[in-house]
Amino acid sequence: MLCQKCGKNTATTHIRSVINGIVSEKLLCASCASQEGYNKIGQNSLMDMLSSMLGGSLAEGTHIAEEKCDCCGATFSKIASTGKVGCPLCYDKFRKQLLPYLKRVHGGVDHIGKKPSKEQLIVTPTDKISELRKKLSLLVKNERYEEAAVVRDEIKKYEGEQGNE
Repeated sequence: MLCQKCGKNTATTHIRSVINGIVSEKLLCASCASQEGYNKIGQNSLMDMLSSMLGGSLAEGTHIAEEKCDCCGATFSKIASTGKVGCPLCYDKFRKQLLPYLKRVHGGVDHIGKKPSKEQLIVTPTDKISELRKKLSLLVKNERYEEAAVVRDEIKKYEGEQGNE
């Protein structure tokens, strides 16, 4: 299809807008899209959108912009300009500034995804013993007797701890 503005080049950008319930569509070539201000659409459009949302209310030179993360050294102004948080500790350091934006982007600030069950996080002595027994049989099979003796002693230690409980 040809560009609806110039009528010469192949249309590469499809613009759909809804204003007061009326839908309008434009098919534009790259140069016409650039002239109309749609030149930032591309690979980094999500990052551009996030950085514009974060940087929109940040006044330059404020005290907030000067604070740095103790771990990575990122400032809130850098987070706002790149749209990327430096490290997990930045979420704690800039919590008050980030919460409104996270809520706007994600619809909330509470994690509602999957979490591992507590049973998966705890390694019981029985699990450790069975793991060591497998290791022991593999070492004996490969005739690595000195290493097997060390593993055997570990098994006895865990069995002794289990018996004391």
